[in-house]
Amino acid sequence: MIEGLVGGGPSEAVLGTVVGGIFACLVALIQRQRKSDRAIEETRDHAAATRDQVQNTHSTNLRHDIDGVARDVRTILEITRENTRDIGGLSATIRAAEARLEDHIRTAAVIEAELRGER
Repeated sequence: MIEGLVGGGPSEAVLGTVVGGIFACLVALIQRQRKSDRAIEETRDHAAATRDQVQNTHSTNLRHDIDGVARDVRTILEITRENTRDIGGLSATIRAAEARLEDHIRTAAVIEAELRGER
């Protein structure tokens, strides 16, 4: 078998093909590795940017901060609902007072007319 490689002939062609194939595989592998390295670096950059956006500069955990804000928002919504109910009640009271005032004005007009003798 070694004699076939040394002596030339078809074995040289086979060897050239094998070496060429190995070389092509190495080139493809290097290109793929470069592409993977770029993807890894891009992912690393994205992770760093994300960390910059969410990392706290104080001792509390971001999740705890968000939970606290959510509790505050729920409290504000409940207070707003109570205020809305109270305002609705006040509106009803004002409408009732307006109706009574209009009745008093009409009654006063009738009394005034009677006192003037217009009725």
